[in-house]
Amino acid sequence: MAAYIQYALWEDLPPEVRSVIAAFTGKGLAAGKSLYELYFYGYNIPHEVGHILRTVAGTRTEQQWEEEMSANRFAVAFWRARGAVVLLRQLEEILTSCLSRMVDPCPPGMDRAGYFNQHYQELIDPPSYGHYQFNMVLEALAHPMSFEQALQTLFNHSSSRPAHLPPLGDPLITPDLPAQTLLELGAVLDASGLPLPEVAMQRLYTPAIQRVVGQA
Repeated sequence: MAAYIQYALWEDLPPEVRSVIAAFTGKGLAAGKSLYELYFYGYNIPHEVGHILRTVAGTRTEQQWEEEMSANRFAVAFWRARGAVVLLRQLEEILTSCLSRMVDPCPPGMDRAGYFNQHYQELIDPPSYGHYQFNMVLEALAHPMSFEQALQTLFNHSSSRPAHLPPLGDPLITPDLPAQTLLELGAVLDASGLPLPEVAMQRLYTPAIQRVVGQA
């Protein structure tokens, strides 16, 4: 069965969803659009691929905190190896700014990972889940892995063919970037001896915004 990465363009979002994202920034719809495009057109496609690879490699667990952190570590490792310096710097800056306005859903004194694992289904509203994900991205940025380390640590993959990402620098953040990134990742992983299963992009708005569907 083929897997799909469902995604939506900013224009596909209902007005109320755009308003929620804009509220994260505190700077209106234009800033919300910039956050959305940076995060979902750019950063997050390798995150979703990380979930797919964890399933294929048999390293996926029932602990949602570990899975989301693993996907974020892979995404950061990919973009660092690709040389996307500006993308990652802008991402860090905007997420840090957003978190300064967002309410932390984890009660004081509670273990963040444990609370996330125990209350995952209760934390799927955009402000709560966004707060957790933004923190996870910043954690991955603060403690980055090399791309080789990510393949070995997250997917138990080692190869005599070292992964090589050409230092392409920063991508243009456009609606075409998700599909381009998926193709680029597929080629790099195949060359590293960790072929990506059949995955396609599917443009479709869902409340999840972006997710993997159809993977056995």
